[in-house]
Amino acid sequence: MGNLLQDIDWKDKTRDCDRLLESSLLKTEPIAPGFEAEVVRVHSGQDSLVLKIWNRQSRPDVGFQYRLLSVLYEQGIAVSRPLGWGKDAEGHFVLLTSYDGEPLMQLDDSVIAGLAVQLARIHETDVIEGGKIELPLYSFKGYFYPQIEQFPDLEEPLNQLLPLVSLQQTAVIHGDYHLGNIVGQAGRHTIIDWTNAQWGDARYDFAWSHLLMELYVPQPYASLFETAYLLEHPIGLEVRQQFQALACIRWLLLYRHGHTPKADQLQQLLDQVVQRNPVLASLGMPWTL
Repeated sequence: MGNLLQDIDWKDKTRDCDRLLESSLLKTEPIAPGFEAEVVRVHSGQDSLVLKIWNRQSRPDVGFQYRLLSVLYEQGIAVSRPLGWGKDAEGHFVLLTSYDGEPLMQLDDSVIAGLAVQLARIHETDVIEGGKIELPLYSFKGYFYPQIEQFPDLEEPLNQLLPLVSLQQTAVIHGDYHLGNIVGQAGRHTIIDWTNAQWGDARYDFAWSHLLMELYVPQPYASLFETAYLLEHPIGLEVRQQFQALACIRWLLLYRHGHTPKADQLQQLLDQVVQRNPVLASLGMPWTL
């Protein structure tokens, strides 16, 4: 195979990318495709990279992702090193980054605590220092609860909760921080898929991540994740319960749209979350899957 990187119309790229364009030794290997994009691993000598290729139905702002990764990488946040972005010969947006390992297969206390600290660091990051990047600011309800009007039983409790929480969309948030968006190698863990990055409320970003831990990860790890994050970024109990309720409504909405992973005992685990949270219990809505 020829150098597939030479067929890309690069909008921005690094010197390392320029060096790769001259290589005749590139080898490629497909990685499991995602919903919106396919991913190709690119080998060049000792270098190993990832080329993400979005399909035509997806219209991400790849230039924004490239600039955001550049700023976060410079500030020491655990993200992939960006090398370039552009369009391939078929007009698909592409993003080239470092290869940072495989999805996490084994968890332990130190890994979970480290992931919590990484999330807190994201929420404390100043990405506008020096005017390097402009983060988008979206309508909270419109962005995280698409088509919720189709489900009045979900929209009504959401409308009850929103006036209570006093949203503070002043932090950098990942928007979908979970184990599926963490890869690792040689003891280092890297955060991937920044499609949903925006100005947001750190409390909600944490609540969403913690809820996914409670539903898909053994309970001791979910509790450890919460404890480790709160040591870095304290949030009062009542406020945590309110934002967890917002996260639960979103999860149930995505479940109804068929956009959440299936797992054993989901109903039982969700019931336990509701029973521990008086805000959820007060909404008076059934949490039946």
